[in-house]
Amino acid sequence: MKIIWSLTLKNMLSARRRTLVTILGAIISVAMITAVGTAKTTFTDAGARSTSAITGNWHYLLPDLPADQIKEAAAAFPEAQSAALYFSGFVSLRPASSQTPSYLFALSPGFEDALDLKLSEGAWPKDSTEVLLSAYQMEVLGKKPGDLITLTELHYLDGSGAAITDPALLTMEQGAVLDEAKRTAEKSYRISGCYHDSPLNYMLSNYSDALYTRFDASVPAGASQLYFNVGVPTKATSEKATQLGEQFGCGSVYNSSLLSFYGVGRREGIFDALNLLAGIVYVIIFIGSVSLIYNAFAISLTERSRQLGMLSSVGATRLQIRASVFMEAAAIGILAVPLGIFFGFFGIDVTLRLLSGALTSLMGSRGLEEGFYAVATQGSLITAALISVLTLFFSAFFPALRAGHFSPIEALRSSKDIKLRPRDVKVSRVTRRLFGFEGELALKNIKRNKNRYRATVFSLILCVVLFLSTSGFLYYTQKVTDNMLPDSLDRYNFSVYISGMDAPPSDSQLQKAEELAGAPLRLQTASPVGMSEPFISILPPAADASAAVTESISLIAVPDSLYHEMISVPSENSAILYNNIWVYYAEDGQHREQTALPVSAGDTLGVSYGESKFFFQLDSVTLQLPEQLPKGLINDTPMPLLILPQSSLLSLAQQLSDVEVDYTLYYLSPDAEAAKHAFDETDFSEEGWWYANDLEASSRPMRQVGLVLSTFLYGFIALISLVCAANIFNTVSTGVALRKREFAMLQSCGMTPHIFRRMIRFENLFYGMKALLWGWPLGTLTLLLEYQLLGTGLQVRFGLPLWGYIGSAVGVFCIVGLSMVYAGRKVRRGNIIDALKTETL
Repeated sequence: MKIIWSLTLKNMLSARRRTLVTILGAIISVAMITAVGTAKTTFTDAGARSTSAITGNWHYLLPDLPADQIKEAAAAFPEAQSAALYFSGFVSLRPASSQTPSYLFALSPGFEDALDLKLSEGAWPKDSTEVLLSAYQMEVLGKKPGDLITLTELHYLDGSGAAITDPALLTMEQGAVLDEAKRTAEKSYRISGCYHDSPLNYMLSNYSDALYTRFDASVPAGASQLYFNVGVPTKATSEKATQLGEQFGCGSVYNSSLLSFYGVGRREGIFDALNLLAGIVYVIIFIGSVSLIYNAFAISLTERSRQLGMLSSVGATRLQIRASVFMEAAAIGILAVPLGIFFGFFGIDVTLRLLSGALTSLMGSRGLEEGFYAVATQGSLITAALISVLTLFFSAFFPALRAGHFSPIEALRSSKDIKLRPRDVKVSRVTRRLFGFEGELALKNIKRNKNRYRATVFSLILCVVLFLSTSGFLYYTQKVTDNMLPDSLDRYNFSVYISGMDAPPSDSQLQKAEELAGAPLRLQTASPVGMSEPFISILPPAADASAAVTESISLIAVPDSLYHEMISVPSENSAILYNNIWVYYAEDGQHREQTALPVSAGDTLGVSYGESKFFFQLDSVTLQLPEQLPKGLINDTPMPLLILPQSSLLSLAQQLSDVEVDYTLYYLSPDAEAAKHAFDETDFSEEGWWYANDLEASSRPMRQVGLVLSTFLYGFIALISLVCAANIFNTVSTGVALRKREFAMLQSCGMTPHIFRRMIRFENLFYGMKALLWGWPLGTLTLLLEYQLLGTGLQVRFGLPLWGYIGSAVGVFCIVGLSMVYAGRKVRRGNIIDALKTETL
């Protein structure tokens, strides 16, 4: 085996260019696999940190557990860190005459450490003489940490006269009364600190006015709660928590929001989306990498066929011949796997740190004060290494099998790869008339070695499919983010919502609003408030009776002048129906776009509200929102939109006493932030309620989503394109180089450099055309599959990224052309006599 290993290394060194390109492609592949896994674990870790800051770092909870069973329950779950919260009674922060209770809880030792809780000021209570207040309580009482506070104990009785020891029962029991006989007991505490927006609020959402002290033997304990933190939760720990709840008869509660980031319990949609996205990307990388390395080994096998035949003739076994291929894969892996893991982790870490601001703003700053940084678990790195090793193994497997079937005679004669019959290279007359002698010769050269031709075309097809699939990711994510943006910011970036007015805004009010917005009014809309879901009656013009259809509908009105731009000659009671909606189907989790109502232009649409009925003549039924209106008028509610002239809406409102009309003004302000500040500082109390909205600011989170996704997807497209380019470059350039004797023979027969270049260009054309004829349909199928997978829960139409098709075509011809030009120059620089005498490369 030492001889085989030595020969393998020498062969790799003799083909330095191919070896370096293969190693580079493998490094990129491993780096992408590592980056995808690291990105997934990073976002999972960030989500867990953010959720922990809101909910607390607990995984399971035993609620309403008697205090005397706390130790027994904690001992029954030794693999978890436990923390108990005891209810110590009702207290009053006010003088004794007040009957508004607060809730006093006692924390077990180490409670805050077990759940990783933080304070806004001060410290946690050290003993039962200290108490922790909320920031709101501190502000109302005018206290600060270190001050003394006196709490009045309150005792409540239920309807039967029994003492209430569970805080939840105080709000649930009917007839609860204050026990006046025990009301005057008071106790002084020292304020240790305060909490603000703490997980304590989340864990005790019904008791926002809670106080906390430290539990000891002197503190009375009523209903208790026992929290568990198991470090890394699993399905087994969840089953254990459920069993404990059944054992102690109190049930168990899961912190589902936090557990979802560990893939345990109820799984959130974002976690499923991350897994789905990572899985699809893994498949794309795996296919591209296997293609690249497989072709490299296949090329190496063709070059070494005579060498392997010679080894076989002197006694080398099939196992040793196959081992030489796997040794080449191992040599590539020894370099590519560690370097790929290093560069993948380093690259994703740099990317995340550069996008840290956008990501933190997107996910919220709670728990992410340290920003975004790459987090790689041992499992993610091992997974990346295993996928990389499997990629190399599958890439080398079939070439190794093929190498083992070489017979010495065939290998020495190099007759294994080329077996021709006259009809195999036959070319139609049409080809010669269209492309001339050079085109016919190029096509014959392609047909002479179908294995190499198929390998090249397969590489090109794969390049096209991978490019289109990654382009599809970017296309659909951009469509989703565009659809979720509130408005078309190039037309409207600032809006003012007005309610509580008996009439439309007057000219003086509009002038005042324009001065504050710093821009003229571009659009005014009106909408009714107070109308419940109506019954829609669809009346064809010739029908006398109506069929009532229970549907919801949105009504919006625009100024009459703008309405006349949409409908030049409106009929009486004219209306425009935007009849396109998105409906969610729970059975497959898909949003589907469909027509809302079975109507067409010319029909009469009746809307009934209470006892009143209104009929509108549909002058237009459209599936596209009129371009004059902002996208923000369409929300997630699956309702058609009825667009009316403002005069019609005001007439309708006058007939209904309980319906008011609100107005929205739209502007294109030069400084939307300053305009909002100006409106917020202006008093409109005598003119209704005016609310300003900076549409640029409200759309910023979704734009940051688009920025983050675009960054990752563009980076992925660039890297996968490099892998494909390396694959094609290896295949095409080596294929041309292997034909040095053939080209030398053609040149010796009188082929001029001009004819040679034309022949190479035609080969480039044939390769590219064949790749696109197969790649585009297959790529379209992958886009359809992506739409079915990624379209779950998303309101996005199926579409084709035109730039992806154009880019794939340009890329294929450029890569093939450059590869052929590179190899062709090396061939032309060689000596014809030496090339004809050469038996091997």
